[in-house]
Amino acid sequence: MKKDAPKQLSLTINDLAPTSGASGIEIVPHADFAVADLPEVPPSKRPTAEFIESVRATGKVVYPLVVINVGSKLIVKDGLRRLQTARLLDLKTVPIIEVKLDAVRGNVLGLMLNAARTANPIAELRMIVELLEKGADESLIAAATHTPVSCIRHRLQLLKLNKELREQVDRGEIRTSAAERLAKMSKADQKKALRHFRKHGALSHKDIGAIRRATATKVAEALPDSLFTAANAGDANLPAWRANVRRLLLEARALVPAGDEGRDVLPGIEAMLATLSPGRAA
Repeated sequence: MKKDAPKQLSLTINDLAPTSGASGIEIVPHADFAVADLPEVPPSKRPTAEFIESVRATGKVVYPLVVINVGSKLIVKDGLRRLQTARLLDLKTVPIIEVKLDAVRGNVLGLMLNAARTANPIAELRMIVELLEKGADESLIAAATHTPVSCIRHRLQLLKLNKELREQVDRGEIRTSAAERLAKMSKADQKKALRHFRKHGALSHKDIGAIRRATATKVAEALPDSLFTAANAGDANLPAWRANVRRLLLEARALVPAGDEGRDVLPGIEAMLATLSPGRAA
């Protein structure tokens, strides 16, 4: 018996319309929506004092929040900081744009909105993972959300990041570029980075580099002396610079990430190590 071909997942939201037409999607603007009826989800980045004062001065939130309605469950896709500010100032209502659609299109819309404001890599990661679990692939997500495939892959790399470090990235305490470097590090080095963050309350690229260099030096020191010295009496007179260069190359090799990312670098390092190996001419 012939099986039906699997139905292709559609992520397009181009058919969004302000009425509940054939698309089954409805957009409803609300000038004054009760704050108490919205979910209490803290924002990834806290509102600044300046932003809170600007809302206090006007007495209301001016720009609408975007709220997804999926089966009567409300999900704030854009405007969590505005919502928290409204609660801090005890505002009773906020303007919202209610989008009634399914969870898949909700994540698509969330990614598109995120691209139009300050990047929130962990929120993007969550939405990308949900779309992948629903059957989408990278190219489909990229086409629907106008997010480059390279950006999607960078976000997915953050799955390798220590959970607590990921939470700090989500709060805006650790920069996205630093998070991407951390995700490439070993679990042990990530724990060292986390200890540094707990102690100092910050984690810079300089701090991350120092942790990686310390690990590379430790790896090199643990290698047997035979890797740095002549293998036989005929090689005993090799110049010291060869051993020093070889040591530096070994340290560099320890810094190269495993997998596809380091695949184009490792062969060159290995070739240079072979050239400097004991037994080769000076």
